[in-house]
Parts: sequence; C-alpha cells; structure tokens
Amino acid sequence: MKKPYFSGVITALVTPFNKNKPDYLAFENLIKIQMQNKIDAITLFGTTGEGISLTLAEKKSLILIAKRLLNGKIPIICGISAATTSDAVNQAIFYAKLGIDGLLACTPYYYKTTTQGIYNHFNLIAKSCNLPIIIYNVPARTNCDITKSKALLKKFEKNPQFVAIKQAGITLADCQGLLDTTTIPLLCGNDRFMLDLLVSGYVGSISVCSNLIPKQIKLLSELISTKKIEEAKLLFCKILPLISAIELEPNPIPIKYATTLICESKPNLRLPLTTAKKKTKLAINSEYIRLLEEL
Repeated sequence: MKKPYFSGVITALVTPFNKNKPDYLAFENLIKIQMQNKIDAITLFGTTGEGISLTLAEKKSLILIAKRLLNGKIPIICGISAATTSDAVNQAIFYAKLGIDGLLACTPYYYKTTTQGIYNHFNLIAKSCNLPIIIYNVPARTNCDITKSKALLKKFEKNPQFVAIKQAGITLADCQGLLDTTTIPLLCGNDRFMLDLLVSGYVGSISVCSNLIPKQIKLLSELISTKKIEEAKLLFCKILPLISAIELEPNPIPIKYATTLICESKPNLRLPLTTAKKKTKLAINSEYIRLLEEL
C-alpha cells in the first residue's frame, strides 16, 4: 500500500442554511466543534455538504471562513461532483486557486461511459492542478463502480496524485474485497461499515456521523489504530443505533437535522432535498440522548 496522505477521521461537513442562504455563523460553529475534537481533516461540498446545490461564490465564502478558522491546522478537502469532465476540471482549478489541501472527486454520473472514459476524466482533473485527489466511488448514487475493473485501478495506482479511494460500496464484502485489489489507501465512506473496515486495513473514514459525535468517532479511530479492538467494538455497538437513525432517510437529510442538536443551526436544505420526517427526528433525538447518557 502507498503511504497514506489523508487518514484518520475526516468529517464530511454539512453546509448549514438559514432559509435558502448559507448560514455562515452556524458553519463557523460546526468547524470549531471539529477543531475542539481534533478531527484529522474536513471535507466541504461532498454529498453531505450539498456541493452540487452551491454556487461558486458561496463555496468561495465558505472556504475562506474555513481557512481563517483552521489556519492550516486541519486539512481542507473540497468535493467535486460533475457529470461532465469540463465542469469537474473547472471546479478543480477554482479550488486550487483558493489554496485548499486536497480534492474529493466523485466518479462521473448520468452518462454511461467506459473505463477509459472514467480514467480520462480523473486524469484531466489531476493535470489541471497539483492537488492530491481522493477518488470518490459511490455506485449507489452514480451507477459507476471503479472497483469492478482491476485494469482501471492499476492505472490509478501509477499516478501518485491519486492518494486514496473513498469507498462507499453497497455491501461490506465489496468494501473489504477492495483491499485485495488495489494498493491505493482506502477511506471508509459508509459509517455503518466503519469498525470492520478500519480493523481490516482502511486508513481512515470520511464520516457523516462525526458532524454530530466527533469525539466518539475520533475515539473509535484511535482505539482501532492502537489495537484496542475489543474496546472499539464496545464503543461501536453504542454508536451503531445512532448511525441507524441517521440512515433512516437519504443523506444529508437526517444529519442536517442532527446538527441542530449541537449548534444553533436550522435543518434547511435546498430542493430537491426536503427536511427530515418526524419519525427520523424522534429517532435521532432518542439515540443521541441515549449515547450521551451511556458515555
């Protein structure tokens, strides 16, 4: 395996909205919570951050706030989601000019393409900037799965700019199987699989739940890295019901509500996303309170 460039707990940060505009104060508060809990990096504008719903001007404002607060202490990774390569390249150039630390580039979606098309897509993103790139494999959202082609993975391995794969595979078996087919460091993209994958050899996790419980997710990661596996299993068993509550509706709907429990933010999203149902809110409330009481 290549030496990991990004590892540990990387929070897929939500983008708070006040009505239909970014809530910059709530955003600052969420970043401060991540800093206080010594999270290893943050990802902005991924699936959880509603990146495809934000304008470039909004993204720039949010990045500048994050850079001011983090002051180089925690890496900032920005998400690229695009159906066309030209759009993806333009996003990469835009982010690079703002001095962020890395990219999380989603596999192309909507268009059905070939493995060569997928490689060319990522290769042009890489050529457009000098930033390290995490390849985001999320077949449930894109209908594109790079793990099905060993030849494609070998091509990615040869380019040092591709520093990791965020694997959001549909099954645990698919995620674990990737360990045997690539030397690129792997990051867990599904909180439910976090324990198993970190124990198996994944170098970190891009986590949704660490928006709400960064302290506990960070502790879980540290227990596993120090080989305290039984303690990690006990902790994860306590966290899992909350993960299940946050999975009751599609991400980021539940976690957007959940962040209102830790800072003065509102659960607003941009259409076509809608706010969480009452059942989801009650489940998150119940499991969050239970977890705090148990820990």
